[in-house]
Formats: sequence, C-alpha cells, structure tokens
Amino acid sequence: MITKGIGQCRIDGVQIGEVGIQVDPSTASVLLSSKFAYVNTETQIRYGFGHKSVEWSEETTKRLVDLLESMGQDISRDMFGDGETVGSGSVEADSTTDGVPGF
Repeated sequence: MITKGIGQCRIDGVQIGEVGIQVDPSTASVLLSSKFAYVNTETQIRYGFGHKSVEWSEETTKRLVDLLESMGQDISRDMFGDGETVGSGSVEADSTTDGVPGF
C-alpha cells in the first residue's frame, strides 16, 4: 500500500485499462503491453497511470498463448464454419497483399 500526505491518497491496487498484443509470425514473438491506473480498491478512486510491457510472469505468458489460440479458433469458426469461407464462394487471397497490417 502507498499512502501519500496524511492518508488522503491510499493506493493499494491497480486497474488494467488497456492491453496491446503484437504478434510477429516470422519470429514467433509476442509483445504484450498494458496501461493501468493506480487505485484505492475501497473507493475506486484513481491516482495516476502506468505502463508495463516487459517481465511478464510465466503464468501470464501461458495464458496469453491460450487466449491467442482461442481467439484464432473463434475467428476460424466464424469465418470458415464448415471449411469454406462463409458467403464468399471460391475467393482466394494472397496473404502478402491482403491488406491486413502486420501480415
């Protein structure tokens, strides 16, 4: 717990506000970053903001990998239900020119 002044600012937790994930398939690397607020968990008052993008725990890294795999399965299910792209017929796309940033 962090107390500032005469107890007016009691910080005893953080609240994640934003998460960024960048995947580089060519190197199989993943960059995870977050923005968070310092908070008083009793009042939910925020006292400042921070950013973290390094030194994630093994548990967080494993859960991130699980999340990415699950997201891929959801997208595949939505897009390719029975093995064919839903509503697109026989359209093919070159993955180097499909217009998706980062791929």
